[in-house]
Amino acid sequence: MKKILLALMSVTLFFAGCAGKNGVSDYDPDYPIQRLQTFVVKQNGASGISPLDGERIEAAIVQTLRAKGYTAAATGVKNDFVVEYAVTIRKDVPSNVSFGFGFGSFGRNIGASVGTSVTPRHDEATIQLHMIDPATRKVFWSASDTKRFETADDPHKRAAFFKARIREMLAAFPNARKG
Repeated sequence: MKKILLALMSVTLFFAGCAGKNGVSDYDPDYPIQRLQTFVVKQNGASGISPLDGERIEAAIVQTLRAKGYTAAATGVKNDFVVEYAVTIRKDVPSNVSFGFGFGSFGRNIGASVGTSVTPRHDEATIQLHMIDPATRKVFWSASDTKRFETADDPHKRAAFFKARIREMLAAFPNARKG
């Protein structure tokens, strides 16, 4: 019975170590979000991504907010809020799981062992969204999400990755009120 319990605990800890980081959102409860209708998207100057990924992210933001009833405004036109985004892609992040191999021997009074471990590495993308009042520059809603990023060589998979992340991040953002 102890062996079964130990095996179940080991499997649970293994999968807990493999779990991805969850997204987080926060907002100012006193900000009158219900009055918002139009928005514009801007990349934060510190974002370290390619122009193509920037276009993919902006398209995902526009598509998701339009589905929620908001209207995308042209740059330079008066809008109700600004969506600023930033993306950081970290290379070769060590995994929470490592694998070890080894062998050993022991004798009457002497022991020895040799071992090695392998820690898999992956890339990780962190996306941050900030909804900003253009008049006051006050952030009234924000979200951040960090996920494993394994789509570096396929532009279709990159677009799908960013679209899914943005949709998930904006799920908690309220729908626009109808006129």
